Amino acid sequence: LDVAGQLLATLLLAALIATLIESRARGAADALVWGGGVATLALGAALAFVERRAAAPVIATDLFALRDFRNAVFFGTMVNATYYGAIFVIALFLQSARHFTPIQAGLAFLPLTAGFFLSNVLSGPIVTRLGTRKPMIAGALIDLAGFGVLAWASAADGIALMLLGFLLIPVGMGLAVPAMTTTVLSAVDKSRSALAAAILNTARQAAGAVGVAVFGALASGAPQRIAAGLRTTCAVSIVALALAAVAAARLRGVPPAST
Repeated sequence: LDVAGQLLATLLLAALIATLIESRARGAADALVWGGGVATLALGAALAFVERRAAAPVIATDLFALRDFRNAVFFGTMVNATYYGAIFVIALFLQSARHFTPIQAGLAFLPLTAGFFLSNVLSGPIVTRLGTRKPMIAGALIDLAGFGVLAWASAADGIALMLLGFLLIPVGMGLAVPAMTTTVLSAVDKSRSALAAAILNTARQAAGAVGVAVFGALASGAPQRIAAGLRTTCAVSIVALALAAVAAARLRGVPPAST
């Protein structure tokens, strides 16, 4: 067990997220924010030093030399960061800018559940028929389109259009994520599949936490700032998902079952 690597990775993530959250409230010039930034860099350097010398490093950097593994993990981080960060901001937007009650806001999220259900049912047959590369590209682009609709709806004050965005985002994710996981597992030797899956899941969850911290900082304050923060969140998410689609396009991926 790489105890030093585990502890340093945990402290690094905590320092990074705390710094991101406090930077908006305190300002970039605040001494605590600067201290958090220095601590983040120092912990990152310490983690890299320890992992290069660990007998069984918690972060197996050699796996990132594999193109499919590297691109699929990057894909997963972009998808998670945008989704979890956006969900946090949308909840603030509905209740602060649109004055929904908590129950109304919860009901507005039902299309997200429906979208995941639909795409998860269809993703298996689609991956079997098309392989993993095309569903990942398509999923990222559908997800991207959902954020485009959401940005337009938040400015146009149209809840019906916003619900369409709520549907498209999980449809894209649900289509892409099973293909992404299959790509990661197929890119490594079977003896290292558990390690590869752990790295993928850790990277995705860390990205989700960072997404909440960054997008939450952008959308803090008065309702007008939350509405502006949601539009910024959508714009950043569109760019991130475009990069994810490019990463998916560079995959060899798993071929269709028929081949």
